[in-house]
Amino acid sequence: MREAAAREPPLEIQDREIKKTGKLDRRVLPQNSKARFVPTFGAAAPGPPLDRPIQAPQTVSTPNFTSVMLDEAGPVPPDTMGAIGPDNFLTTVNGRVRAHDKATGATGALDAPDSEFWAWVVEGAGGFVSDPRVRFDRLSDRWFLIVLDVPSNVGGNGSRILIARSDGPHITASTVWSFFYFDQDLALPAGDPGCLPDYPTLGIDRNALYIGANVYCGPNLANLSFSNTSAWVVRKSDLLKPTTPANLVSTPGAVTAFRGLLDVSLAGPYTPQGVDNYDPNATRGYFIGVDGASFGALVLREIDAPGSGSPTMSANLPLTVPATASPIDVMTPGGGVLLDGIDDRLMAAHLRGNQIWTSHQIEVDAAGVAALGGGRNGTRWYSIDVSGALPVLTQAGTVFDPSATNPLSYWMGSVMVSGQGHVAMGVTAASPVVPPAAATAGRLAGDPLGTTQGTPTVFHAGEANYSIGALYGSRWGDYSMTTLDPCDDMTMWTIQEFAATPGASPINWGARVVRLLAPPPAAPTTALPASIGVGQASLSVTITGNTAAGAGFYDTPAFGMSSCRTRIAASLGNGVTVNSVTLVNPSTVVLSLNTLGATPGPATVTITNPDGQSRSAGVLTLVPVPVVSGTKTVSGTFAQLGAIAYTVTLTNSGAGAQGDNPGHEFSDTLPSSLTLASANASGGTIGTTGNMVTWNGSIPAAGSVTITIGANINAGTAGQIVSNQGIIGFDANADGVNETSVFTDDPGVPGTSDPTVFQTVSGPLAFYTVAPCRVLDTRDATGTPALIAGADRAFTIIGNCGIPPSAKAVSVNLAVTGPTLAGHLRLHPGGTAIPLVSAINYAAGQTRANNAVLFLNAAGQIGVFCGQTSGTVHFIVDVNGYFQ
Repeated sequence: MREAAAREPPLEIQDREIKKTGKLDRRVLPQNSKARFVPTFGAAAPGPPLDRPIQAPQTVSTPNFTSVMLDEAGPVPPDTMGAIGPDNFLTTVNGRVRAHDKATGATGALDAPDSEFWAWVVEGAGGFVSDPRVRFDRLSDRWFLIVLDVPSNVGGNGSRILIARSDGPHITASTVWSFFYFDQDLALPAGDPGCLPDYPTLGIDRNALYIGANVYCGPNLANLSFSNTSAWVVRKSDLLKPTTPANLVSTPGAVTAFRGLLDVSLAGPYTPQGVDNYDPNATRGYFIGVDGASFGALVLREIDAPGSGSPTMSANLPLTVPATASPIDVMTPGGGVLLDGIDDRLMAAHLRGNQIWTSHQIEVDAAGVAALGGGRNGTRWYSIDVSGALPVLTQAGTVFDPSATNPLSYWMGSVMVSGQGHVAMGVTAASPVVPPAAATAGRLAGDPLGTTQGTPTVFHAGEANYSIGALYGSRWGDYSMTTLDPCDDMTMWTIQEFAATPGASPINWGARVVRLLAPPPAAPTTALPASIGVGQASLSVTITGNTAAGAGFYDTPAFGMSSCRTRIAASLGNGVTVNSVTLVNPSTVVLSLNTLGATPGPATVTITNPDGQSRSAGVLTLVPVPVVSGTKTVSGTFAQLGAIAYTVTLTNSGAGAQGDNPGHEFSDTLPSSLTLASANASGGTIGTTGNMVTWNGSIPAAGSVTITIGANINAGTAGQIVSNQGIIGFDANADGVNETSVFTDDPGVPGTSDPTVFQTVSGPLAFYTVAPCRVLDTRDATGTPALIAGADRAFTIIGNCGIPPSAKAVSVNLAVTGPTLAGHLRLHPGGTAIPLVSAINYAAGQTRANNAVLFLNAAGQIGVFCGQTSGTVHFIVDVNGYFQ
């Protein structure tokens, strides 16, 4: 194709109009008796003005470029068509297929005459291709194009619908295109022999391609009369298979025809428009068209099981809409033949969130109401709810010019809705004093139903008068396209015809492409909390923004997107890392932040929507925070009626001071085996209630507080294991609330020892020291194996290292080493029940030590239970004294 483009001869204007001597005249249709003569439907009652100026809801942006001109293509009309993909805007018009760089508009790797592009599957010499359509299918990440193959001998043979599919999302010099076709009359059930499917439309979803057409029949190309309308459902899975033959009719179930959609009264969908749908779970397809029998009505047809190879079509599902009328041909500067308004057929259709959006041109008066003799064309758009058994009109509006003299006509309009619910339209705008220009209009999701914002914005003015003259008639259009970016689900692009400066030809059309930006993100206004602490691995902040003028936060859906999907993002200064951004609604996002190593001070929050637009504001402050931990030890006589003392040290290792906040900075409830005797602290305020000790006060950065708790061991507690932990509360995010709590030496947390565990004895015991001596080591060569996961083993202590048979307990230093997995040890007198409290905890491969008092059974043994899920650990005991 590149070689063909390089050797192209000079172009001559080609008339690709298909001569239809028996064209269906829709100008004389009756009006639906239920249709109301109003310009809008669903609009709210008049109220206060909007909170923003009336303006174009989407910003005309760059690239804004002319894609193809008549001098480069040749045919009249261009049948303006294009679509946006991950990297390219792909234009396909009569005479040319051209890809552009998405960022710059520069012509890309594909640039060829349409005759060269489709040469593989055209039926034969002498004909031509016409009525091109293109879609980027975000569900398969593929490009799909169709075109009508018009043979020279139509009437003898039926014509073909040609289909092209790319091998990937990126159009490059190495892109491989697969080509398919079906003869419209041979697709089963066969019919309409020798007829031509004029103005083929295209819709695509996860299951199929939906192609509709007006069928014309006759003896030859110059003598065709309207017959009826038909639709074809092409199974998409066959188009994606590399082994599917080009002739789709040869693959059973690949293409199914539905013929004769209009009944004898012509009721049914005229120019049935296939409906695009991005839903990855879609099970039903749609065609929609204006009613063939009356104005003020649309007709829907549902397709069930579209991907099965044997789809079925519903009966007509009629829908009353505001009154419509056939559009007029448009007068433009320079005189000559009026530009063709075609008729009131629908231009394109798109399904999003159970709503089908579509549009067409109709004649209206200065109030936007359908009227014969209204003197101008308006673009009427619809939003139709298809969630129920019957379609329901949600809203409708009209883009029109109310001027009394020389009003602009808006026609050839196509409509698209974004993931945010905003709407954009592209139209041709022209009048007796304004050359045909490319324009855009739209609405925001929050606008009153049925309304369109302001006067359409001309994004490229007509450069010259467009007077074709009698030679080529009044051809203009025959359609346009507005598409949605498959990466961000926000940006819309439209391609529209305009009158270009004449070049080699006495007239010249151009196809203009523009990017339409969505409103920016909401401007951040508040953060909750407004201050956060540094040194935190994960904390949440809720950002609220101002959604005036349609601004809002947005994130692309997790499913139904192209692989180029982009996401909402956030950034902060001061060295803060954003872990994640969660969209709540258009005015709210939740940020998960990491402030480890961050710098205190005011921080700017920047929210970036998937389309790359950002808003920033200094709504957050980073502050130094306390990091409080505690150690707890116990000493005294561990016998009934004995006195013990707990020593608790609270240390603030953070950069911020811990304040005396509401609630307690420390609390400790002693177990029932103890009775609280006293409590004091080196600062702050001590409180006692029953067996509960509380402390309140501030701890400066790098400061500490010592709390001493005295208690007596109650009678009747001999042999009980006593363990309790204090609870520290501190303000880890500097908001004045102690939202963070930690334990002092919690034995339930692996890797943390608990020196406050002890076991009571029946009476006073005397303590005797011995020279530190290793009484047990499972690593030695004496045959003592390592402890085994889940096993409880007994070890004899008396008789070793000077421990006499009269010893009731020993004071030891415990150690573990070489554990194969994380675990803990629970120690107890040999042969007694295994306690629930651990004496030492460890991680895999870790060496840890702890001090303990171990009570012995009558045989002088201790029991050791290994709390690992599997594997082994070595156990070492050094004795430094005993009790008797």
